[in-house]
Amino acid sequence: MIDELIIGLDLGGTFIKAVLIDRDGGLRSETAIETQAAQGPKHVIGRLYHAAREVCDRAGCNMDAVLGVGLGSPGPLSADLAVVVKSANLPGWEHVPLRDHIADLTGRPVAMTNDANAATYGEFWLGAGRGAKHICMLTLGTGIGGGVIVGGELLHGHFGNAGELGHLIVAPGGTRCRCGQRGCLETIASSSYLVEHATREARRGTSSALAAVLDAQGEIDVPDLLRCVRQGDSTSQRLWAEACAAIAAGCVLLHHAFNPQYIVLGGGMAAARDALLEPVRREFAEQTWKLADDKPEIVLASLGGNAGAIGAAGWFLHLNDRNLV
Repeated sequence: MIDELIIGLDLGGTFIKAVLIDRDGGLRSETAIETQAAQGPKHVIGRLYHAAREVCDRAGCNMDAVLGVGLGSPGPLSADLAVVVKSANLPGWEHVPLRDHIADLTGRPVAMTNDANAATYGEFWLGAGRGAKHICMLTLGTGIGGGVIVGGELLHGHFGNAGELGHLIVAPGGTRCRCGQRGCLETIASSSYLVEHATREARRGTSSALAAVLDAQGEIDVPDLLRCVRQGDSTSQRLWAEACAAIAAGCVLLHHAFNPQYIVLGGGMAAARDALLEPVRREFAEQTWKLADDKPEIVLASLGGNAGAIGAAGWFLHLNDRNLV
């Protein structure tokens, strides 16, 4: 008799996170191991299997007790959500049939989705969006991802890549994004671009506070930028305000496209908490329409770093209950 246990795997460029949960979302065990992405797809697939085995070992069970595996992976993915077409953070990954590799290694059925979609499903199932039927999420980190849930269903789109919310254009003709577009939300509000902009301003001499950080450390990160914001540095305040205004503009687009109950802000930048949430809420109220009182609540994610792994497991369970995996 197979227990109602599900493995959730979240494949990141730096770490693989894994959880073992039960049908009710109870966490039985968890782990995080280095991805070792530079060693290529075959090695990383072995690492994913190792993480899956480890959460079973920690819970005192074997793979036979597992109903299935949910897997969140960087995309883009194929339309059938089986193949990693390419990944910016995983060298050598082109057209890798990851879902089938993990199914072969574990001997269990596997459901795969985009990593940000998995995090969105986690927040919908057990996190900040619990109890809602319609939510959107922005994962604000090195890049910006996201996901959309309408009527309790995670949207993947015809080609399997719905939810690439970081590539909503909020500044037409703006900075060229790594995706090839100009003016993507990611080019203004992701941590990597914020750091680039802050470093540029420091080198231009427009901010003595940022220049002092750069001189002392050789680099600037988002916590450094926020410290300069709180210390009253006008250049840092401008960069942060521009990022929050861009996020709010993205939220307006989501509001009108999907009319969600919640827009959840997650990812590493959500660690800024009220320093992020309050200006985004304020800008959103200013930018959005006044014709109807249908505004979503903008909230912070609540599951932390395990959101993707938990959501991947929940997504597997959702599909399995509908005989779709």
